[in-house]
Amino acid sequence: TGLMLSYLEESILEPNAILRRVIVVTEKGEFLTGEELLKRLIVPRIHRDAIPICWINNEAYRGNFSISGREDFEAKIGLVSQRSFEHARWTSPWSPNELSMLMLKLGVETTHAWRGKIVTVSRTYANEIMGKDLKPGYYPCLLCGVLARVGVEGILNGASSEWRYVKKLKEKEEAKLSLQAELALKKGLRKKLVFMVGRLVTQKGISLIVESTEQIKKLLKRHPDMELILGGKPDLSWIGPLKDLKQELEAEFPQRVRVILEYLPEELVELVFRAGDINLFPSLYEPCGSLYKAALNMVITVARITGGLEESAVLIRNNRGNAVVFEDYTPEAFM
Repeated sequence: TGLMLSYLEESILEPNAILRRVIVVTEKGEFLTGEELLKRLIVPRIHRDAIPICWINNEAYRGNFSISGREDFEAKIGLVSQRSFEHARWTSPWSPNELSMLMLKLGVETTHAWRGKIVTVSRTYANEIMGKDLKPGYYPCLLCGVLARVGVEGILNGASSEWRYVKKLKEKEEAKLSLQAELALKKGLRKKLVFMVGRLVTQKGISLIVESTEQIKKLLKRHPDMELILGGKPDLSWIGPLKDLKQELEAEFPQRVRVILEYLPEELVELVFRAGDINLFPSLYEPCGSLYKAALNMVITVARITGGLEESAVLIRNNRGNAVVFEDYTPEAFM
């Protein structure tokens, strides 16, 4: 979808544009050629009234990308105009990451050319991807020059009412006993359930978990009422280390630790948020994050201050707030 505006733009001007060659099936079941579709858009000037919005959710690619020739660009992307090629310069779609980068650049450039808006999920993250006010140790993303030139607006994500699973402490107590039974953890309402559920990937700070294995053991020994749940689908590069972590922790704390290295069903994720006490959110980078989901269910989050978490993590003071935070991306700061 990041390329649709580019396809539309050049199809108006270029006779060889890919959109002119497609066949479209409408809701009424009629078949239209790309040419006919364009006439329906252009004759009533619908395309002139549209104000495009390019919404960026997660831009964190780093490094340099090679320049690809015009012929290779056309073959891989299907765009034929010189303008599209210029918009896509210094990127080439050799890998999935590079292809995503190219699509984002085209989406941003074309949206800007059509006098549209580029929007992302928090003000802090908008500044980060534009390379503004970066903290020590942060590196500009590859597109920061482009994004700073066109301008990115940050609008903090809201919290869906559907994320509120519990409204009373009694409901949390019932959920805790239910979750403990389902995962074969030691039962008890005084147990403190610490959890991290979601994608177990570099972005989410999984390296801090793996590197803190010995410190986690010490924490579990020092706090006998603590139970730990780690669940989600890991990146291939983390499967080995996470299997080792699972074996170590579950062997030493068989009724207190569960590490589930696969996609968690939605019902189980909801039950974890219903029952949990402390949510771990040690992200390396985070556009916005669903920290609110925990807060809506009377859960405290341990959050690293980055991106949108800087706006949504409300420090606990005078028994109010939703988070305890840390800044340095180190196991020591996290622990």
